[in-house]
Amino acid sequence: MASSFQVDGLISGLNTADIIQQLLAVERQPITALEAKKATLQQRSDAMREVNTRLSALRDAVTKLTLQATMNAKTATTDTPSTAAQILAATAGADAALGSFKVTVDRLATATVATSTSSLASPIDETATLDNAGFAITPTTGYFTIDGVQIAVDVGDKLNDPTDPAHSIVAKINNAGIGVTASVVNNRLTLTSNSTMQLGSGGDTSNFLTAAKLIAAPQTGTGPYVIESTGNLGVTKVTSYLADARLSTALNATGSFKINGRQFDYDASVDTLNGVISRINASDAGVIAAYDGVTDRLILTAKSTGSTSIALEDVSGDFLAAMKVAGSGAQTVGQSAKYAIDTINGGGWLYSSSNTVTGVVPGVTLNLKNTSATPVTVTVGQDTATTVAAVKDFIDKFNSTMDFIREKTAYNSTTKTAGTLMGDSTVLGIESRLRQLVCSSVYGLAGGITSLASVGISTGAIGSAVGSTDSLTLNETKFTEALINNPTAVAQLFGSLAGTLQLQAGGTGSIAGVSGCPNNAVESGTYTITSDGAGNLSAVFTPQGGTAGAAVTGTISAGGTNTTLIPGVTLTAKASLVSGTDTLQLTLNGGVASRLLVHLTSMTMTGGLLDDSKEASDKEIEQLNRQIAAMEDRLTAKQETLQKKFAALEVAMAKLQQQSGSLSAQLAHLNSQNG
Repeated sequence: MASSFQVDGLISGLNTADIIQQLLAVERQPITALEAKKATLQQRSDAMREVNTRLSALRDAVTKLTLQATMNAKTATTDTPSTAAQILAATAGADAALGSFKVTVDRLATATVATSTSSLASPIDETATLDNAGFAITPTTGYFTIDGVQIAVDVGDKLNDPTDPAHSIVAKINNAGIGVTASVVNNRLTLTSNSTMQLGSGGDTSNFLTAAKLIAAPQTGTGPYVIESTGNLGVTKVTSYLADARLSTALNATGSFKINGRQFDYDASVDTLNGVISRINASDAGVIAAYDGVTDRLILTAKSTGSTSIALEDVSGDFLAAMKVAGSGAQTVGQSAKYAIDTINGGGWLYSSSNTVTGVVPGVTLNLKNTSATPVTVTVGQDTATTVAAVKDFIDKFNSTMDFIREKTAYNSTTKTAGTLMGDSTVLGIESRLRQLVCSSVYGLAGGITSLASVGISTGAIGSAVGSTDSLTLNETKFTEALINNPTAVAQLFGSLAGTLQLQAGGTGSIAGVSGCPNNAVESGTYTITSDGAGNLSAVFTPQGGTAGAAVTGTISAGGTNTTLIPGVTLTAKASLVSGTDTLQLTLNGGVASRLLVHLTSMTMTGGLLDDSKEASDKEIEQLNRQIAAMEDRLTAKQETLQKKFAALEVAMAKLQQQSGSLSAQLAHLNSQNG
């Protein structure tokens, strides 16, 4: 009995899954530790990514502060009342001088227009059935009404056939007994009456009045009264193939023509007039093509204004001739704008091929809109709103970045928890450098402007709530006063870059001299220019302490110049071209914003400090993932082995239990016999 109890107890107390998990729990502890480390690294990587995102946003805001268009923005306004017609609009760039001047607009610039000299289509076929006569809209069977009298129409009728008055619309009107006389004159239908006429009724079932272009036509005269079609009745079928378009001038089956040197091919059995017009408008021919359905003419309007004619040529075929725009008489040449500015040319007349006038008043663009004998006063002023908005955006982005860094690097003594990036030297270094840069000084500027604090941008007064933090605040009144009183110095404080570009001695290439400074340059560095001796150049810029950029290419001739390889720079070649390299040294000295920009660019660029740090964390996370996966695989294999062993044990125990039961039965039988 004791043996049976012990075996039964062992079996009944056995829970295979629990035992296996208890056995594996110890071996899972290293995986748990690695997962905790991975979670910490992931939090750090996410935080670094967010730092990079905020620094990138700050970089974009700082970039705007390095631009004259932002820091020295100007407005241009006119004295034309808002309720009056606008004579001109004006805009001013950063280099425009403050002040005012008067503009008189005598004439606007117009564009050259080429128009068909006569209708393109054959006139309406008066004796053909209505559905074949050439109407733009085919008349339908039914009736229409004139002065309350219904006149029947059938598509088999004719417009005007004196030999068949029963099927002639003109005859039906004339014989209706309403005192209205109808006639076809110059491709139009004319109605005449001694009294006013009423055309159409809500109950009309034919669209004849619409097809004849009478329904919306004005009634003229005082007796007799006249109503005439508002457009030609026989018109070009613009959606039919050119061969079937009813053109009055025979058109060759195929051909080509040129507009301002741009060639177009046509096939009369494939192309429609609308299709050709669309191709012209989608091209770079410099004209806008349109079909006038009222006068049945093609119109070509030059996209640019001025007195330049449109060059038209039938290369083969006769498309332009068929469109009746080939001759010089088809063109009305445009004219130049005529205007005067009281401070320019002694107030004498000036001329422009365009209604957009640039380069006359430095930094100011005038858009002429209407003529007026009364001068319009244009006033150029400082656009403080644009500059203040850009500075506020910079401050918001700066404070957001610094707040995030402080949060992630701080230690909370209450909760006794450390920030995700606490002690991270990279992030702490960024914070320190940013704080140092916004507090740096720029010397040599006018009006006592030497730092951001001198124009109202600071962390507040010492001892104040703001002054005890790293957050910036703006004294808008002080900043605006500085901007109005000395905009140049304020712009230089932020971002004006004083740069020099020098050709280094000892070069072996084709460059003999250099002048100018690269446009939009924000970093000092070197340009390496490689010449192949045949006039081909390649330039690579390497920022100071940075990585070389992509190569740009250009050409130069012996003794000639190149102004496109490095925009803003003029390169002069030697008298004889040679293969080799030349080095140009770019040195820039900038204000607070330009210094910040260089630093932020180096932080956020691909391969920069933040990118390297984040990449290192990501690689370590990948390595941990591989380690965890390998350990999980081993643990899974061990679990499978244990499950097999326990399954075998359960089978063995089942056999023991069976044997124990059999033995117990035998013992009981023996006991009963001995009893």
